[in-house]
Amino acid sequence: MAPVTSEQAQGKPVDKRTDIWSFGVVLFEMLSGRRAFQGRDVSHIIVHVLEQEPDWSRLPPLPPGVQGLLERCLQKDSSRRLRDIGDLRIQIEAALTHPIRAEGATSNQARSARSTVVWVVAVFAVITAGVIAFLYLRRKPAAAEAVRFEIVQPDQVNFSSLVSVSPDGRTLAFIATGAAGVSQLWVRSLETLEARPLDGTDGANGAPFWSPDSRNIVFGTSDKLKRIEVSGGPAQTLSTVPNQVWGGFWTSDNRIVFGLSGPGNGLFEVPATGGAATALTSVDTGFDISPVLLPDGRHFVYEHFGMAAGTDSGIFLGALDAKPGEQHPTKLLPYRSLVNFVGSPEGSGGYLLFVRTTSDADPGTLVAQAFNTKTLQLEGEVFPIADKVANVGFTASRTSLVYRAGQTSLPTGGGPATPGQLTWFDRQGKVLGTVGNPDIYVLGIPLSPDGTRMAAAHGGENVDIWILDLARGVPTRFTSDPALDFSPVWSPDGSEIVFASQRNQEWNLYRRAANGGSAEELFFKPGLTGASALPTAWSRDGRFLVYTAVAGGKADIWVLSMSGSAGDRKAVPLVKTMFNERGGQFSPDGRWFSYTSDDTGKDEAYVRPFDPASMSSHGEVVTVSKGGGISPHWNGNGKELFYAAPDGTIMSVQVTTGAGFHAGIPKPLFKGPPGVAFWNVTRDGQKFLIPVPQSATSPYKVVLNWTSTLKK
Repeated sequence: MAPVTSEQAQGKPVDKRTDIWSFGVVLFEMLSGRRAFQGRDVSHIIVHVLEQEPDWSRLPPLPPGVQGLLERCLQKDSSRRLRDIGDLRIQIEAALTHPIRAEGATSNQARSARSTVVWVVAVFAVITAGVIAFLYLRRKPAAAEAVRFEIVQPDQVNFSSLVSVSPDGRTLAFIATGAAGVSQLWVRSLETLEARPLDGTDGANGAPFWSPDSRNIVFGTSDKLKRIEVSGGPAQTLSTVPNQVWGGFWTSDNRIVFGLSGPGNGLFEVPATGGAATALTSVDTGFDISPVLLPDGRHFVYEHFGMAAGTDSGIFLGALDAKPGEQHPTKLLPYRSLVNFVGSPEGSGGYLLFVRTTSDADPGTLVAQAFNTKTLQLEGEVFPIADKVANVGFTASRTSLVYRAGQTSLPTGGGPATPGQLTWFDRQGKVLGTVGNPDIYVLGIPLSPDGTRMAAAHGGENVDIWILDLARGVPTRFTSDPALDFSPVWSPDGSEIVFASQRNQEWNLYRRAANGGSAEELFFKPGLTGASALPTAWSRDGRFLVYTAVAGGKADIWVLSMSGSAGDRKAVPLVKTMFNERGGQFSPDGRWFSYTSDDTGKDEAYVRPFDPASMSSHGEVVTVSKGGGISPHWNGNGKELFYAAPDGTIMSVQVTTGAGFHAGIPKPLFKGPPGVAFWNVTRDGQKFLIPVPQSATSPYKVVLNWTSTLKK
């Protein structure tokens, strides 16, 4: 293997002083008989190059000045090295005219050492002639060779495929879950061997991104956009957001542009000092993510994720100075993939990096294609870089490329989505078995009243509803419309399903027999402009349906009367505040409902009374969870509530519902997988169904000086 140079290890440009370093490494190894920098693999050697000195004690007795000459060759700061290969030859020949330093050495040792050096210099003369010819006769410096190594995740730490390299190419930022089961923002310098979490980033999710100076990282939690210095310190909240943050950029005039998953979300911008987020792009369907600023400071490329088959998904070009209604994006590529732009070292143009794949659930080929920043057009051939890369699993700077093989896909449009294996647990956390194959589940996994079936929306090229026979593990397609279909709820007797769908640019509710024996019918038109209606529960008496209305990035809970026809059914807001309320569930007796709200700054589980006569909620609001809680579910006996704590622990709360509602002290049942947005429990409260994320153990693959591989 060729010597790894200090410039290569740091991802810096190379010049003739890099050749001085390489010569020094070779000369040291010829004289000492051992490597200048030890390591079991390339990543360890790189760290030693950056942090350690050669073991000078291994050198034999040398003429005065030769060791000092070697030390100048191997200066990590290239400005302190010799500047010309010809100077080496003159100084070594001068050193040979002096006697060997050999205090205490025998005459035989001295002669042996002189013989060694003379032999080395003879070889060096031949090498020098070739190097001088190469250095002075070539028209331009040779490109640095690519250096490849892997970063393996530590024990009990699960890396996300979503990784972002700093603009200077020296540090990685990614979301990881540690032994405590809490997701955090982690950083890993490419010049060290260890990754570390950043304090104050608990609950981090989505895709983080960097400030231009590589000093700050922007990331999202369940409802906040935040920034933090990579050196550490408190995280600063920039804005409230309704969905996961998926990539972004930081402009020269201190604006932060970012994307959000979830229906109807375009790109948003917010001052780098914080404030209210304003829309930069607007979409009727799907969402915009992964924006990347181009060198002109005006245009950007981004991924538009269409939420229904036939919609115009792909990689687009937009402009910062265009208003949301005036954006006329240009479609560059048809692929559903995150996108990177990397400028060329010469400063003219650059490359777009993306994954070519035919399915969101399958990995594809990571490729690069030249992009002309003056004409704003792709040019030339496409260069394949790596196979079996997830469409979110890569990041690049001019000097460093990092990617990961895997199945992780883009976020699905229906909201929180979990790629995982459906797994049954008992109340002690013992695994009772699995159901079906791993898949991507959107928003929820509602069980039929008798517990034999599950209806769920599956992510992929299109989002449709499937019904899973839990005993046999066999799925049956329930919807097939090209539009997005999701958020199904069962009728009290299990004979019907109501679900949400966006068709003809409108979000409406539809109903169909659960056995698929009848055509679906329009059930209710919410009539909320630009809002989606997501059903979450059907009361046991069959009279009411509760749903979450999402409009303008904010969620509220509404209740719908099931009587009447599609045109005259009545819906009224049940919980509508300045905060986000979602996931309403009726108690078995229909007198109460549980839900999740972020009114304290983080998600907690609550219970309110429900008055069927007025379709309203009046009375005391009871906080059920402690320290955070999502997705509350009722035990079928009405005497117990369950919720998931932030670290995934399934909690139990004993409740009484006599003259009023009273909640006991939350107690842990078992530790579930972290990062799961939803789950379910059988009516008897004995079995819990959770989509368990599949642990991805493949390492990050790092390529330094990666552009040197594009034309080979």
